[in-house]
Amino acid sequence: MTKENKNYHGLPQNENNNEEPLTCEACGGSLKKEKINLEEFEGGKLYHMENIPAYICLNCGETWIPEESIHEFEKMIEIVKLRRKKHPFNAAKPKPKKRKKSAL
Repeated sequence: MTKENKNYHGLPQNENNNEEPLTCEACGGSLKKEKINLEEFEGGKLYHMENIPAYICLNCGETWIPEESIHEFEKMIEIVKLRRKKHPFNAAKPKPKKRKKSAL
């Protein structure tokens, strides 16, 4: 997943190895848990996943996402790409046959 337009990062670990991080690894600020939407624009297609748990730094605004959520999003993108290869939406459709006019 590219990070050109977003500041998505893998979830930082805290010293106690609890699930929730204590501070932002970028600036040391406090993190707030929120649900966000992930978007990735790749190859002319927009991929979107809603309500992903994330941690937002209240100081610098960096977004920290659990690694498993990032991997799930990347896996979803790969599955969609594979399906498009097998069943392309823009494949040429056969033209309908012309009916012959009957003589009256």
